[in-house]
Amino acid sequence: MRRTGMIIMTSLLISGCAEVPQEKPAKQAVSSGPYLFYTATDLHYLPPSLSGGEQFSRMLANSDMKLTEYSDLILDAFIGTCISDHPKAVIFTGDLTFNGEKISHQILASKFRQLSDSGITPLVIPGNHDIDNPASRDWSGKPAVRTDSVSRTEFEEIYHECGYDSALSKDPASLSYIYALDDEHWVLLLDSARYEDNTSIYSEAGGRIRKKKRAFTQVSNSAMRDPNLSLKAKGLYALI
Repeated sequence: MRRTGMIIMTSLLISGCAEVPQEKPAKQAVSSGPYLFYTATDLHYLPPSLSGGEQFSRMLANSDMKLTEYSDLILDAFIGTCISDHPKAVIFTGDLTFNGEKISHQILASKFRQLSDSGITPLVIPGNHDIDNPASRDWSGKPAVRTDSVSRTEFEEIYHECGYDSALSKDPASLSYIYALDDEHWVLLLDSARYEDNTSIYSEAGGRIRKKKRAFTQVSNSAMRDPNLSLKAKGLYALI
Protein backbone atom coordinates (compact mmCIF):
# COMPACT_ATOMS: atom_id res chain seq x y z
CA MET A 1 0.00 0.00 0.00
CA ARG A 2 1.51 3.34 -1.03
CA ARG A 3 1.01 6.19 1.39
CA THR A 4 1.07 9.84 0.46
CA GLY A 5 2.21 12.62 2.77
CA MET A 6 1.62 16.34 2.29
CA ILE A 7 3.54 19.19 3.91
CA ILE A 8 1.46 22.34 4.38
CA MET A 9 3.46 25.41 5.43
CA THR A 10 3.26 29.15 6.01
CA SER A 11 6.96 29.93 5.84
CA LEU A 12 9.69 31.10 3.53
CA LEU A 13 12.40 29.07 5.19
CA ILE A 14 12.76 25.56 6.58
CA SER A 15 15.67 25.42 8.99
CA GLY A 16 15.58 22.38 11.26
CA CYS A 17 13.78 20.22 13.80
CA ALA A 18 13.70 19.99 17.79
CA GLU A 19 11.94 18.56 20.85
CA VAL A 20 9.97 15.34 20.73
CA PRO A 21 6.30 16.22 20.18
CA GLN A 22 3.37 14.90 22.12
CA GLU A 23 1.77 11.95 20.40
CA LYS A 24 -1.58 10.22 20.56
CA PRO A 25 -3.48 7.82 18.32
CA ALA A 26 -5.60 9.36 15.59
CA LYS A 27 -8.75 7.97 14.13
CA GLN A 28 -8.00 6.64 10.67
CA ALA A 29 -10.34 5.49 7.95
CA VAL A 30 -9.36 3.10 5.20
CA SER A 31 -8.78 4.95 1.95
CA SER A 32 -10.30 3.80 -1.31
CA GLY A 33 -9.54 5.35 -4.69
CA PRO A 34 -8.20 8.85 -5.45
CA TYR A 35 -7.96 11.28 -2.54
CA LEU A 36 -9.58 14.66 -3.25
CA PHE A 37 -8.69 17.55 -0.97
CA TYR A 38 -8.90 21.32 -1.40
CA THR A 39 -6.53 24.01 -0.14
CA ALA A 40 -7.52 27.62 0.54
CA THR A 41 -5.02 30.28 1.56
CA ASP A 42 -5.00 33.98 2.48
CA LEU A 43 -8.69 34.24 3.33
CA HIS A 44 -8.07 37.54 5.15
CA TYR A 45 -11.59 37.15 6.49
CA LEU A 46 -13.33 40.15 8.07
CA PRO A 47 -17.03 39.76 8.97
CA PRO A 48 -19.56 42.45 8.03
CA SER A 49 -19.95 43.33 11.72
CA LEU A 50 -16.36 44.66 11.76
CA SER A 51 -16.36 46.49 8.42
CA GLY A 52 -18.18 49.21 6.51
CA GLY A 53 -17.10 52.41 8.24
CA GLU A 54 -15.65 55.49 6.54
CA GLN A 55 -12.10 54.63 7.57
CA PHE A 56 -12.59 51.10 6.26
CA SER A 57 -13.38 52.46 2.79
CA ARG A 58 -10.33 54.73 2.88
CA MET A 59 -8.14 51.91 4.10
CA LEU A 60 -9.22 49.67 1.23
CA ALA A 61 -8.69 52.44 -1.30
CA ASN A 62 -5.10 52.89 -0.11
CA SER A 63 -4.31 49.19 0.31
CA ASP A 64 -3.47 46.43 -2.14
CA MET A 65 -7.21 46.08 -2.69
CA LYS A 66 -7.82 42.68 -1.18
CA LEU A 67 -11.46 41.76 -1.62
CA THR A 68 -11.91 42.12 2.12
CA GLU A 69 -15.36 43.68 1.98
CA TYR A 70 -16.57 40.62 0.04
CA SER A 71 -14.73 38.03 2.13
CA ASP A 72 -17.89 36.80 3.86
CA LEU A 73 -19.68 36.19 0.55
CA ILE A 74 -16.61 34.62 -1.06
CA LEU A 75 -16.06 32.26 1.87
CA ASP A 76 -19.72 31.20 1.99
CA ALA A 77 -19.60 30.46 -1.75
CA PHE A 78 -16.39 28.44 -1.33
CA ILE A 79 -17.82 26.41 1.55
CA GLY A 80 -20.94 25.77 -0.51
CA THR A 81 -18.77 24.51 -3.38
CA CYS A 82 -16.85 22.26 -1.00
CA ILE A 83 -20.04 20.77 0.38
CA SER A 84 -21.25 20.15 -3.17
CA ASP A 85 -17.95 18.67 -4.43
CA HIS A 86 -17.34 16.86 -1.13
CA PRO A 87 -13.53 16.61 -0.94
CA LYS A 88 -12.29 14.49 1.94
CA ALA A 89 -10.49 17.47 3.49
CA VAL A 90 -10.16 21.24 3.12
CA ILE A 91 -6.85 22.70 4.31
CA PHE A 92 -6.86 26.40 5.25
CA THR A 93 -3.32 27.76 5.35
CA GLY A 94 -2.32 30.99 7.02
CA ASP A 95 -3.75 34.47 7.10
CA LEU A 96 -7.19 33.20 7.94
CA THR A 97 -8.25 36.63 9.21
CA PHE A 98 -7.77 40.21 8.08
CA ASN A 99 -5.69 41.19 11.10
CA GLY A 100 -6.23 38.53 13.76
CA GLU A 101 -9.57 39.73 15.12
CA LYS A 102 -10.92 37.32 17.73
CA ILE A 103 -14.46 37.76 16.40
CA SER A 104 -13.24 36.88 12.90
CA HIS A 105 -11.62 33.68 14.20
CA GLN A 106 -14.76 32.68 16.09
CA ILE A 107 -17.00 33.19 13.06
CA LEU A 108 -14.57 31.30 10.83
CA ALA A 109 -14.57 28.33 13.20
CA SER A 110 -18.37 28.23 13.07
CA LYS A 111 -18.28 28.36 9.26
CA PHE A 112 -15.71 25.56 9.11
CA ARG A 113 -18.06 23.47 11.26
CA GLN A 114 -20.39 23.38 8.26
CA LEU A 115 -17.71 21.31 6.53
CA SER A 116 -17.28 18.83 9.38
CA ASP A 117 -21.06 18.53 9.71
CA SER A 118 -21.03 17.49 6.04
CA GLY A 119 -18.36 14.84 6.57
CA ILE A 120 -15.46 16.99 5.28
CA THR A 121 -12.35 17.42 7.43
CA PRO A 122 -11.30 21.09 7.91
CA LEU A 123 -7.64 21.68 8.89
CA VAL A 124 -6.05 25.02 9.75
CA ILE A 125 -2.69 26.61 10.47
CA PRO A 126 -2.05 30.29 11.30
CA GLY A 127 -0.29 32.92 9.24
CA ASN A 128 1.44 36.13 10.23
CA HIS A 129 -1.89 38.04 10.36
CA ASP A 130 -3.64 35.70 12.75
CA ILE A 131 -2.13 35.81 16.26
CA ASP A 132 -1.33 38.68 18.67
CA ASN A 133 -1.80 41.19 15.87
CA PRO A 134 -1.58 44.83 17.02
CA ALA A 135 -3.48 45.93 13.88
CA SER A 136 -6.67 44.13 14.94
CA ARG A 137 -9.48 46.66 14.42
CA ASP A 138 -13.24 47.09 14.36
CA TRP A 139 -13.76 49.14 11.19
CA SER A 140 -17.53 49.47 11.48
CA GLY A 141 -17.62 52.81 13.25
CA LYS A 142 -16.03 56.23 13.07
CA PRO A 143 -13.25 56.08 13.99
CA ALA A 144 -11.98 52.48 13.77
CA VAL A 145 -11.15 51.10 17.21
CA ARG A 146 -8.93 48.34 18.58
CA THR A 147 -10.56 44.97 19.04
CA ASP A 148 -9.23 41.82 20.69
CA SER A 149 -6.82 39.59 18.79
CA VAL A 150 -5.99 36.05 19.96
CA SER A 151 -3.04 34.37 21.61
CA ARG A 152 -1.49 31.11 20.40
CA THR A 153 -3.46 29.24 23.07
CA GLU A 154 -6.72 30.93 22.11
CA PHE A 155 -6.13 30.10 18.43
CA GLU A 156 -5.89 26.39 19.23
CA GLU A 157 -8.94 26.58 21.50
CA ILE A 158 -11.05 28.27 18.82
CA TYR A 159 -9.99 25.83 16.09
CA HIS A 160 -9.70 22.73 18.26
CA GLU A 161 -12.09 20.87 15.95
CA CYS A 162 -10.04 21.80 12.87
CA GLY A 163 -7.17 19.35 13.27
CA TYR A 164 -5.82 19.91 16.77
CA ASP A 165 -8.13 17.61 18.75
CA SER A 166 -7.42 14.60 16.54
CA ALA A 167 -3.80 15.33 15.58
CA LEU A 168 -1.52 12.33 15.35
CA SER A 169 1.27 14.48 16.82
CA LYS A 170 1.47 18.09 18.06
CA ASP A 171 4.47 20.30 18.66
CA PRO A 172 4.10 21.55 22.27
CA ALA A 173 6.11 24.68 21.44
CA SER A 174 4.10 25.90 18.43
CA LEU A 175 0.88 25.29 16.50
CA SER A 176 2.47 22.73 14.17
CA TYR A 177 0.94 19.28 13.99
CA ILE A 178 0.64 16.08 11.99
CA TYR A 179 -2.80 14.88 10.99
CA ALA A 180 -3.60 11.42 9.63
CA LEU A 181 -6.36 11.85 7.08
CA ASP A 182 -6.51 8.06 6.77
CA ASP A 183 -4.15 5.08 6.64
CA GLU A 184 -2.55 6.31 3.42
CA HIS A 185 -2.54 10.10 3.72
CA TRP A 186 -0.79 12.19 6.37
CA VAL A 187 -0.56 15.98 6.45
CA LEU A 188 2.32 17.84 8.11
CA LEU A 189 1.18 21.37 8.94
CA LEU A 190 4.00 23.69 10.02
CA ASP A 191 3.41 26.86 12.02
CA SER A 192 6.15 29.25 10.96
CA ALA A 193 4.49 32.61 11.70
CA ARG A 194 6.67 34.82 13.90
CA TYR A 195 3.91 36.20 16.15
CA GLU A 196 6.22 36.02 19.18
CA ASP A 197 8.19 38.84 17.53
CA ASN A 198 5.16 41.14 17.25
CA THR A 199 5.22 44.40 19.19
CA SER A 200 2.43 46.74 20.27
CA ILE A 201 2.69 48.57 16.94
CA TYR A 202 4.28 46.08 14.54
CA SER A 203 3.31 42.65 13.20
CA GLU A 204 6.22 40.52 11.93
CA ALA A 205 5.52 39.44 8.35
CA GLY A 206 8.41 37.01 7.90
CA GLY A 207 8.37 33.30 8.61
CA ARG A 208 10.69 30.68 10.06
CA ILE A 209 10.75 27.22 11.56
CA ARG A 210 11.96 27.73 15.10
CA LYS A 211 15.39 26.07 15.36
CA LYS A 212 15.09 25.26 19.06
CA LYS A 213 11.58 23.82 18.88
CA ARG A 214 12.15 20.95 16.39
CA ALA A 215 8.65 19.61 16.02
CA PHE A 216 8.00 16.08 14.88
CA THR A 217 11.53 14.70 15.31
CA GLN A 218 10.39 11.13 15.84
CA VAL A 219 7.15 10.98 13.86
CA SER A 220 8.06 13.04 10.80
CA ASN A 221 11.63 11.74 10.47
CA SER A 222 10.52 8.12 10.59
CA ALA A 223 7.77 8.90 8.07
CA MET A 224 10.29 10.51 5.73
CA ARG A 225 12.44 7.39 5.90
CA ASP A 226 9.47 5.17 5.08
CA PRO A 227 10.05 3.88 1.51
CA ASN A 228 6.27 3.65 1.05
CA LEU A 229 5.68 7.31 1.91
CA SER A 230 5.80 9.92 -0.82
CA LEU A 231 6.00 13.49 0.53
CA LYS A 232 4.49 16.39 -1.40
CA ALA A 233 5.29 19.98 -0.39
CA LYS A 234 2.70 22.74 -0.60
CA GLY A 235 3.05 26.18 0.91
CA LEU A 236 2.02 29.79 1.21
CA TYR A 237 5.52 30.92 0.19
CA ALA A 238 8.33 29.37 -1.80
CA LEU A 239 10.07 26.60 0.13
CA ILE A 240 13.87 26.57 0.35
